[in-house]
Amino acid sequence: MLRNPYKVRLYDDDLQLLGVIDELQSVQIQNRPNSAGSGMFELLFDNDLLDVLELATNVSIYRYGSRKFSGRVTSRDIGPDSIGFTAIGHEDRLRKLVTPRNWEGWNGQDLADVARDMTRWFKLKRYSTYEDWKAVPEHHRVNVDIETDPGFVHIAYEPHPDDPDNERPVAHGYIIFRIDLGPSALADGRFVRWSEQVGATEEITIQTRSANSASELDSISWDSRPEHRATNVGDVQENEIYGVPAAGDGRWLDVKVNFYANDRDTPIYGPDREIIGYGYTPILQGVEVIWREPSEIRVGNIPAKTGIEVSNFEFNRTSHLQALVELCNEYSWEFKVRHEETTGELFLDLGTQTASGWSPTMGENRSRTGDMPVVLRDVLSL
Repeated sequence: MLRNPYKVRLYDDDLQLLGVIDELQSVQIQNRPNSAGSGMFELLFDNDLLDVLELATNVSIYRYGSRKFSGRVTSRDIGPDSIGFTAIGHEDRLRKLVTPRNWEGWNGQDLADVARDMTRWFKLKRYSTYEDWKAVPEHHRVNVDIETDPGFVHIAYEPHPDDPDNERPVAHGYIIFRIDLGPSALADGRFVRWSEQVGATEEITIQTRSANSASELDSISWDSRPEHRATNVGDVQENEIYGVPAAGDGRWLDVKVNFYANDRDTPIYGPDREIIGYGYTPILQGVEVIWREPSEIRVGNIPAKTGIEVSNFEFNRTSHLQALVELCNEYSWEFKVRHEETTGELFLDLGTQTASGWSPTMGENRSRTGDMPVVLRDVLSL
């Protein structure tokens, strides 16, 4: 009598082994390159198995000891005679990770470096409303105006010395945003992006400082912090797309937005050619702080370099799954999210596909594993 070649290993939320089911009624596996595959299996109903089956949230399906599928349980169908499971591949976990808007930050990087970066969360903090500006403490709002045009931040005005009935912008003002990035914030991958309205004589610059506590931030001098300016703004709004790097690796971050009005004396005329003011003010429309945190997926078998430079890609709140699919399909590489059963961890692997399977550039991914120590039951012999 032939035995069913399939075996299913059941795992809990922490990817720790609950048990093994031998001899299934039916098994279906759908795997395609660069996608989250699916797995389905069915076994005879047995009250003795219900407790364990209800705890199972992750599964691996093996055929003759070779793993063919690993994924997260998406549904259970408990009937009077049988119990059915449906699961989606662990690649689907990349769907929870999402890029920022208008993200072009991976262009110019090697595909391997981009893949490694996709194992990390993007975390965002935005300031773009009157309520956001108002929430900044007054001592962190110096010579700026948030009331005249409540959706924006202007530099403050003062009476013109030669025409006290009219006003001109002050030379310099700033607003400081203080952010607790949280205990999981990584030291690298921190950026500040902003939207501005400036002309030839107005300017906005960014300074940052970080520390392990809010009190430590106050002791760090701004004079030693470089002022970052947007580049190529006449062609590409670099400040809105790439941003500027944020300093330091501390949990707390200060972002100082400096406003400079370099033309304070040009008359501004009203409809009847009367002077209504002088000079021009830079305007801040919004600020976005980006930082990174580790996800549940770790860097796995990814080559140091692929020799492929990513270019001409823009992602707009795109899941890392979709972004990686687009990149790998474009450059003829493949990825998988691998469940390392000995440690209960998930790893992102990147490699090329050959007739014999994954190329050595990413390491062996089709390992054979001996029987695990717990066997729930031989459900059906064929």
